[in-house]
Amino acid sequence: PGVPNARPQPPDTFIGPLTTTVTASTAAGSTNLPVESTARMQAGDAITVSLDSNDTFRVIIAAIVDTTNLTLATALPQATSDGKQVVDNTAIAAPTLP
Repeated sequence: PGVPNARPQPPDTFIGPLTTTVTASTAAGSTNLPVESTARMQAGDAITVSLDSNDTFRVIIAAIVDTTNLTLATALPQATSDGKQVVDNTAIAAPTLP
C-alpha cells in the first residue's frame, strides 16, 4: 500500500548572512536603498546597513522594488555611500531534496 507522506518537504534552511553593497550615495532620511543585488532577499528580512559614520543600522526590508532597489521599513538615520556593505541576516533558501 505504500507509506503516506514518505518524504515530507523539509523546512526552509537558514543560509545567511547574505551580503551585497550599496551602489549609490543615499542621504539620511531615505527609505529607498540602491544595492548591487536583491537576489534571495525578501520583504520582512532583517538587514544591517553600514553607514558613512562607520556605524551600522539594523532595519527590516519593507519591500523589494526590483533587482537593485529595496525599500526600508525605517528611514536611514545617517547617510551611506557607494560600496558600503549590506548584510541580510535572515536570508533563507528553499530546501532541495537529494
